[in-house]
Amino acid sequence: MVKVDVIEGVADGVLGCHYDVTNDVLYLRLATERDAPTFAEENSEGYLLARRQDTQAVVGLTVVNWWERFGAGKLPDSIRQLEHAIEPWAKTRDAPWIPGGVTGPRAVPKLADPGSC
Repeated sequence: MVKVDVIEGVADGVLGCHYDVTNDVLYLRLATERDAPTFAEENSEGYLLARRQDTQAVVGLTVVNWWERFGAGKLPDSIRQLEHAIEPWAKTRDAPWIPGGVTGPRAVPKLADPGSC
């Protein structure tokens, strides 16, 4: 039996998405900043903001216990259902590094039951 531990992709060619299924960690990062040296700082919501070492510009976001905090029920078995759950985060999360991405961290509601997607 094959077990998927990681799901990766790119949203709209702009934002790299990496979900560590085993440890329940969602990583979002500007695709253009993938190799830039960064450091992380925790914000008031408990997310880790990845900042460039040279400019301190925010280039990524890490959410520990993503499914536990924002999922609904058991983690889905389907990769397509997980992609569907990650997509709103990649497009609307509090993302000052995304042009026009000005929604607050509380703007993304708890995820819907993946069975209803």
